[in-house]
Amino acid sequence: DSSENGRVMWARVKGRIENKLLSMPFSNAFMFRPGFIQPMKGIKSSTKLYNALYALFKPFYPILKTIFPKQITSSPQLGNAMINIVIYGYNKKYLINNDINLLAEKNK
Repeated sequence: DSSENGRVMWARVKGRIENKLLSMPFSNAFMFRPGFIQPMKGIKSSTKLYNALYALFKPFYPILKTIFPKQITSSPQLGNAMINIVIYGYNKKYLINNDINLLAEKNK
């Protein structure tokens, strides 16, 4: 939330940090705003509830990815997008899952 006035504290803090980063004299700064991230390759959350939910949704991930491709990404896709944005840049400052997924596939 770039307005820094969101209802939840983490959104206000994230918005404040994003605004500060964008106001700094970097040649480029990009804000990643992923929705659902499916952990892969042994990645575990430090939150037990999240691990239970990830385990519950794991069998449905391929179906959910097909139904909601713009709202879902995976940990490898997020990592690839972060690497590719350094190499290629991007035409938006705020990246949501669809942008992250597109950028992750660049140059494959």
